[in-house]
Amino acid sequence: RPCYHTNNLVSNTALQQQWVEMIDTGFREDALMRDAFKHYAAGADLPFCLFYKDLMRIFPSAKVVLSVRDTPEQV
Repeated sequence: RPCYHTNNLVSNTALQQQWVEMIDTGFREDALMRDAFKHYAAGADLPFCLFYKDLMRIFPSAKVVLSVRDTPEQV
């Protein structure tokens, strides 16, 4: 299965609407999240990095790699 990446979201209004629904529900509807990602084996970059805690709760057996970078003020 493919990796869900920012490019998928940018070019697909249906996927954009899925994210709007998930955000509107506060990620409380696990079935909505599971359905949104059922065709993907992984997720990368935006918007996943913004909601990684919710995704970890919904997909507890998933492997998560979170990179944290210095902010411009810290450089």
